[in-house]
Amino acid sequence: MPDDFDYSQPVNRNRVTDGSAPLLTIGLIALCVLLTAIFWIAPQDDKSNSLYKVVHIALLTPDQIWSGHYLGLVTSFFIHLDLMHLGFNMIWIWKMGATLEKSVSAWKYVLFMVMGTAVGSCCELLVSGQTGAGASGAGYALMGLFWGGRGFHDSWRQLGTRDNMRLFLVWGVFCIFMTVTHVMSVANGAHFGGLLFGLAVGYLFFSPQRKPLWISALILVLGLCVVSLTWVPWSSTWNWYKGSQAYNRHHYEDAVAYYERSLRMGGARMDLMHNLAISWLGISEQADANNRPQEAAAALKKYEALEAASNAQPPPAATSENSAGDPNESSGNVLTGRMKRDVPATKK
Repeated sequence: MPDDFDYSQPVNRNRVTDGSAPLLTIGLIALCVLLTAIFWIAPQDDKSNSLYKVVHIALLTPDQIWSGHYLGLVTSFFIHLDLMHLGFNMIWIWKMGATLEKSVSAWKYVLFMVMGTAVGSCCELLVSGQTGAGASGAGYALMGLFWGGRGFHDSWRQLGTRDNMRLFLVWGVFCIFMTVTHVMSVANGAHFGGLLFGLAVGYLFFSPQRKPLWISALILVLGLCVVSLTWVPWSSTWNWYKGSQAYNRHHYEDAVAYYERSLRMGGARMDLMHNLAISWLGISEQADANNRPQEAAAALKKYEALEAASNAQPPPAATSENSAGDPNESSGNVLTGRMKRDVPATKK
């Protein structure tokens, strides 16, 4: 990434706080440690437990995000999946977050951390159908910011070094390898989406010689965020969610199309077979109500065959409840227990 600014020259625009502690960064780290500890000890199968409810306010499912609970794009920052995940992220958040807090105003710090986290979550949602868990999306955004804007402040230059950037890039590529080989599931979309966002902001708003070309990069990454929240047809998770939504609206043929697409993309086969079965049952009931006995009989046969193949009991009667508040259920999951689906989080 060549630059036409001489970064070896002294920086005159330094804004340094009076040496007080970076309270915002300390608060973020404290919340990460606290909520992660609660996540580790909370029972994962007891939804009435108060600890379970606390952590699942922060770590939402993709279904909830697509249903409009966008705060979950940011609150996933606070949950980490193991000790190494937590420790590695907190070291870098401390180094880079404290540096940012001491060199810009509080509102800029908060805005960047919120946006960096949300962009990382959106990019991961786009790639994998999950938001991921952890703070490294924001960490990569910070590294991009310090690299792009390293002429803005001496402390940024000390962190935005070639060695540090190389470390983040090598680690990012290694994480892709670990994910592809199924050794460890990592939110790679969050890493590189956060990095691109940080670079764009650094070059656009903090570089001594602004780079208008990076407007296109910022527009691109924000556009990807919009897409991730509205239209992800290549994701089996999104097709599962859309199928549940169609089922709730009694659009059973649309539900069948979405569930079949999710099945082709590698979604949980037995559960999807059951969901397809009850969708065909709905088609049969609608055809029967409209005096189309042959269509009703054909749909009923498909229901029976799929239900037998899924080795499941017939579903209970549908209800009109809304399960959006339950982070382990899609908004259509109240219809049958086999629609319930936990999506394992990826590390970011």
